[in-house]
Amino acid sequence: MKLTAKQKGIALMVLSAFSFSLMQICVRVSGKRIPLFEQLFFRNSISLLLCGFLAARAKLPLFGARRDQ
Repeated sequence: MKLTAKQKGIALMVLSAFSFSLMQICVRVSGKRIPLFEQLFFRNSISLLLCGFLAARAKLPLFGARRDQ
């Protein structure tokens, strides 16, 4: 089944909301045992890896379009 651009956008928004709620559950569970800055570091590390993977898969330049002067 081929999804339209609108359907893909809706699916990605639902996936994003689910991911954020899952992340919030993990923060609540580990809130007292793991310090705040360690939680921030690991959440951002996972986000960086995920975004890097998606950017590499879509063949997007990491530092923007190259412009010769």
